[in-house]
Amino acid sequence: MSAHATALCRAAGFDAAVVTKEGAGNADTDLSLKLDMLADADITPVGIFAEMAGPDGTGPPVVSPPRRATAMISAGNYDERLWLPAVERALGSAGIGTADADATAALDVPVAQIHGSLSPLGCGRLMCREAV
Repeated sequence: MSAHATALCRAAGFDAAVVTKEGAGNADTDLSLKLDMLADADITPVGIFAEMAGPDGTGPPVVSPPRRATAMISAGNYDERLWLPAVERALGSAGIGTADADATAALDVPVAQIHGSLSPLGCGRLMCREAV
């Protein structure tokens, strides 16, 4: 995959490439290999990673970082804890399966349990607004 992606970028005449992924582990390694191969081909790579750096953000952000490519952007930390206060009513089901909690109860959960909370493209913000 890395060689093919690099060949496509070279054939298109790109000077730089922004590369992202979804998932972790193997996907982190695949992305790192792509970034390094692009750098070896003199195509400036920029990687966008969603981190898994522990609740306090002090752990290693990616499973296998690139060795030569150095431009990396964090799309956020899936392990960061969110505290959500109790609400009077909730839309949808009565419970939150991943947190084993009532849908209206206060929650202390990792960002990863909030569906769509981090964008591997680096766009978006985690927020909640009152319905009108």
